[in-house]
Amino acid sequence: MIDEYISQLDTQRFGFKIAKLNLFNEDTALLIDKLKEVDVKMIIIRVDASDI
Repeated sequence: MIDEYISQLDTQRFGFKIAKLNLFNEDTALLIDKLKEVDVKMIIIRVDASDI
């Protein structure tokens, strides 16, 4: 399940694990913790500009 969030292209490009998420909600904090457990160094999350 966690592997689906790892961007293989960006990971190869930058040399460390990068994840991409297309949504941000209350479950995101749990997902971020799981990504940290598999040594993800950067997480890119798309958010609606009106939420900023």
